[in-house]
Amino acid sequence: MGLKTKIKNIFSMEYLRKGFSLSIGISLGLAVTTLIAVTVSGVMNTFSSGETLDAAKMNENFTSLKTAIETIETCPDDMVDMGTYCIDKYEASADTSRVIATALNGAIDRGTGSTTDAIYAAQSASGTDPYVNITWFDAARACAAAGKRLPTNQEWQIAAMGTPDNFGSGINDACNVNSGVVPSGSSAAVHPSGTGAHKTGTAANCISNPFSDRADDGVYDMVGNVVEWTADWFVGGTNYINSGADNDAYTTWPDGYGSLCSGGTSCDATWNLGSRVFNGTAWVNGLPAAALRGSSWSSGSGAGVFALALDSGPSNSNMYIGFRCAKSK
Repeated sequence: MGLKTKIKNIFSMEYLRKGFSLSIGISLGLAVTTLIAVTVSGVMNTFSSGETLDAAKMNENFTSLKTAIETIETCPDDMVDMGTYCIDKYEASADTSRVIATALNGAIDRGTGSTTDAIYAAQSASGTDPYVNITWFDAARACAAAGKRLPTNQEWQIAAMGTPDNFGSGINDACNVNSGVVPSGSSAAVHPSGTGAHKTGTAANCISNPFSDRADDGVYDMVGNVVEWTADWFVGGTNYINSGADNDAYTTWPDGYGSLCSGGTSCDATWNLGSRVFNGTAWVNGLPAAALRGSSWSSGSGAGVFALALDSGPSNSNMYIGFRCAKSK
């Protein structure tokens, strides 16, 4: 029995027919009592002991509660329902009305057309420039500020299924995987507009179809455009083995990752991690890789729903890397 069904059954019990508050603690037969926050539209009536109940007022209460309960397990309009979770319909873009933090990787254009060290809340909107040049850490913060989180590798994979992967003869007919080359200058400092990444949701046929009985519930740009951070970290490989002494720190994060961190000293460290990744500045041994999915606008035939990159540490960022958000139901 689903959560919503249990709540409906509980509300139908006779002893609960005396009025309700907006936040309701309900025992659902679980180990602990679950607190369900119910947002009720309209004014709820309250009743006192011994009061004769007005049928119209009671019906008004139950109508409001019914509407609130039915919205508990639905996804917002900017997300797509994946059964047990919701995922953004579009790659994240920056909500420039909400500055939430100072970036870990300094001042750069993050898809807004201006250079800034601000981190903005994420949004899922069609026709906007993807949020790029952002580390895994800041992408996670941007999602959290929107009441969401990064999708797990598994969640991303499910949502991507059915996206066209028809690269051939140098061009993909549906998804943006071969739109140009890296422009001259520092690739990490160049805004993607005009260089390869298109605006979110503008490739009308680059849409997933994870459930064949719900063809209208697809997610845009899961293949190409910008490669997307997911929540999971992995050991990025075994070709580079920790050669340090036991209990010695294997490597450190780049500058800025730790108090008193400067010039590569006194930075936060890792232990017993045999992988090699790009940390945003250089290739180093001993940092985890955060899973990047889908590939980007320059990946050609390598892009697709099964494309997986484990070559970037969570501290890396560049014009190819973006993300989208998810939330549990």
